[in-house]
Amino acid sequence: MVVILIFAGGFISGCFKDIPAFTYLELHPAIFYLRNSEINSDQDITEYHLYGSEGFLGAFRTNAIAPIGFPSYNKNITIFPGVRENGLQLYPAFYPMLEPAIIAPSTQPGSTESIQPVFTYKDGVKFRWLEPFRDQLSLDLDLDQDSFTHLRILPGIGIGGTGAGTANLTKAHPVIEVTTSAALTQLPKDGTPIWMEMHYKGDVLLQIGLRGVASGLNPVINYKLALFPKADWNKIYINFTPDVQLSDLTEYQVVFRAELPDTLSEGSVYLDNIKLLHL
Repeated sequence: MVVILIFAGGFISGCFKDIPAFTYLELHPAIFYLRNSEINSDQDITEYHLYGSEGFLGAFRTNAIAPIGFPSYNKNITIFPGVRENGLQLYPAFYPMLEPAIIAPSTQPGSTESIQPVFTYKDGVKFRWLEPFRDQLSLDLDLDQDSFTHLRILPGIGIGGTGAGTANLTKAHPVIEVTTSAALTQLPKDGTPIWMEMHYKGDVLLQIGLRGVASGLNPVINYKLALFPKADWNKIYINFTPDVQLSDLTEYQVVFRAELPDTLSEGSVYLDNIKLLHL
């Protein structure tokens, strides 16, 4: 019996000693080379979705250690940038406007390689509306008809140290509802991704939606989401693809609305670096 156990132990040891160890990636915050962006922190990638030769390897937060299998299995790793769609923590999504990063990991078994992915906008991305709040304001159509609550550019407070848009609300002037006088036409309605990026902060609830126009109809406003107050600048990615596809209107304008709550005597909302893009 002793001889059999020794033989079995040697057999098991022999089976495992030649299996190579996994390799790992240490995933650092990304580098961005982006058109129409103010600073490197313009993006807020929350996780990386990794794919190898064998398929999906997992989704990992930045600064995580990701096992990617045996060196011979995954000679190239594709890293897709992930964001929180519409600002919702329960909706992680690939951000379709950024080109995924492709890396060739180390072939050394058991190694851990530090990776800092580099992302750029895809070549086919179309920037349909940009509002950097520099000199001229495109959010110039005041729907609430209260001239006191119009947006204005305040220099030096934006995410890159440049200007940002702001509006102040009081008990006498509690509502702002604003959009662009120029409408967006010929947006794709076949499911092609249409997203909007922006930074915001403030101490009042901020609603964002689309104002649509079609021949023979009055403009229709549909507010897609409401953003809770934030003391610091916060980046959000809004997916307007289904809204445009299902509404099938002729023209669109992005609308912003904020209202002072009864609990405050005054409040403010701030916007910066708005980009509406599609492929």
